[in-house]
Amino acid sequence: MSTADTYVRARIDTATKERATEALAAMGLSVSDAIRLLMLRIANDASFYWRHDTLWATM
Repeated sequence: MSTADTYVRARIDTATKERATEALAAMGLSVSDAIRLLMLRIANDASFYWRHDTLWATM
């Protein structure tokens, strides 16, 4: 894996960030770890696995 040298920023509501941060911490991961894993998966597979219509309907 190459050296991390770029920043990614995202806007999200506070409650969701806090819930996600707690859930990730319970798994031994940080928010940055989760974003890195997501981006690596998308880059390696050239695909995004979630059904967008279902995902957006729950927001």
